[in-house]
Amino acid sequence: MKKIISVILAVMMFGAAFPVAFSANAAEGEGTEPKTTQSDNNTSDEQVPSETEPAQPTESVTEPSESQPVTETVTETVTETVTETVTETVTETVTETVTETEPAPVKVYPDPVAKIKVKAVNNKAVRLVWSKSHNATQFVLFRAVEGSDGKYGEYKVRVKSIPATTTNYKDTGLAAGKAYKYKVVPYRVDGSTITRAKGAATYVVAEPNAVKSLKISDRTTSSLTLRWKKSARATKYLVYRTAENAKHKFPAFKLYKTLSSKKTALKDSRLTAARVYKYKVYAQRKKSGVTVTSSAAGVKSLTKIETPANFENKSVASNGITVQWSKVRNIGTYELYRKEGDDKYKLIATVKGTSYTDAKVVTDRTYKYAVRGIRRLWGKQYNGGFAMVYASTALSKMSGISVRSVLSHGIFNWSSVSGASGYDVFVINSKGKYIKKDTTYNNYYITGKLKTGKTYKYAFRAFKEVGGDKTYSKTRRASVKPNPTAYGRKPSGTWVEVCTETQTLMMYVNNKLYVSTPVVTGNYGSLDTTPGYHSVISRQSPTILRGSSGGYSWETYVDYWLGFTSDGQGIHDASWRSAFGGNIYMGDGSHGCVNTPTAQVAKVYAKAYVGMPVIVY
Repeated sequence: MKKIISVILAVMMFGAAFPVAFSANAAEGEGTEPKTTQSDNNTSDEQVPSETEPAQPTESVTEPSESQPVTETVTETVTETVTETVTETVTETVTETVTETEPAPVKVYPDPVAKIKVKAVNNKAVRLVWSKSHNATQFVLFRAVEGSDGKYGEYKVRVKSIPATTTNYKDTGLAAGKAYKYKVVPYRVDGSTITRAKGAATYVVAEPNAVKSLKISDRTTSSLTLRWKKSARATKYLVYRTAENAKHKFPAFKLYKTLSSKKTALKDSRLTAARVYKYKVYAQRKKSGVTVTSSAAGVKSLTKIETPANFENKSVASNGITVQWSKVRNIGTYELYRKEGDDKYKLIATVKGTSYTDAKVVTDRTYKYAVRGIRRLWGKQYNGGFAMVYASTALSKMSGISVRSVLSHGIFNWSSVSGASGYDVFVINSKGKYIKKDTTYNNYYITGKLKTGKTYKYAFRAFKEVGGDKTYSKTRRASVKPNPTAYGRKPSGTWVEVCTETQTLMMYVNNKLYVSTPVVTGNYGSLDTTPGYHSVISRQSPTILRGSSGGYSWETYVDYWLGFTSDGQGIHDASWRSAFGGNIYMGDGSHGCVNTPTAQVAKVYAKAYVGMPVIVY
């Protein structure tokens, strides 16, 4: 038998090429703005808004296509002759198709950016620093800008690709005082595969511009006023101050005032005259938890110098005038000027002390002096206000002073000084220093009651008032020892004293002074009031006075009358007189009576009694 086996094996191998494309989009979905923490001012995001981030470069990688169908056919024929002839044909066709696909690659993601910091910022630029990102190949920097309404706009790409090895960036072109939000996002590009991780965000506020036109607009001895122009977007101003100390050094600046952005002026009060003050003003802005301060604007100034006080003539002589004044705070130098008549002021001396003797004067002249404090700083001279005083060499010395004492009064007389306006009276105190006691415009002075058994020391000087200022003569001294009696007798209780030298009436009641008033006594040299220890012999109110003298007769009505001599002298009112005291009695005195102002004689009359002592001296 003949057996024929025919086997046909067909194996077909074929493959279809499939394109493999990897596209990385910079955005993985809709996101929100970074959250901010006040502590580090950084935010971390889950997603970056796709509508604001441009798609990163897309790389499509397509593996090469292969078409390798394999078909294998095997035909085997076997012919075998046997006793029985059998013919068998077997035909088998096997077709096998195999498609092979490579496994998908594993995606590698970069590490998140943990933190972004502001390393340095000014009014034009900022440098940002952030942490490294493992597996990142690049960073993308986004920025959102504050609008005019104070709100932040959308994020926009600021830098598309920063190498992963670089973890800082300096962004320039900022607007002073303006706020920004920055976000740094790490990316990994691996062939056709792009991955990204969480980014970090932070707020940045550019420094405001320093204030401009800072100046001192007003100066007084106790205040300075600062003014400046507004700094855009500033929310407040910080004013620092330091003041000159006694050694003309300056301690460190200290914060003095914090002002709102609406204020661009400050009046600094309660300052010291002629003292240097320095100021620094900073503009500051706070936004989104970030506070930034501008560079400083500085100014310095001197408070005004005080005008010297107590400017006066210390002494006046025919060949020299000495002027003096009180020390001015913080000033050690003064300028002294002088003018004579209608001449202009001329600088005659620069003085470091507080007095000066002008020896270049002429007798019988009047001068006017002016003094001011000065201080030289920063190549400039600062001047205080002028104090002025008149001085005259016309006053002569006071003559010798005669002294006597009656009824415990000290009575001083001297010759009038030509040109004098009056006389100052000084008495020595318990510390041995002369102090001013009184001023008289007559050439005599009577003291109050002095204690017996003690010697009192007085001093007198003439003065001349010119233009409201005084010129003084040299001082004369005199002493007095009180005498408690008059004409050998000592009154007690209630009595009246009339001093013709001082043209003064004094009444004592219960041994205390009750009335003291100027009077006019008898005409000097011809009708003098009779001195002596008298007493009231008649008391009438009203009455008519009648008399005659030198062929002249009178009949005068008076409201009050106290007669004390048998020849008709007494104390009474004199309504016809407009003035009392002084030297009226020398040429226009009475006929011997004591003419007294009506109001004062009324008081004397009310306490007087017949027999009351009236002592004239």
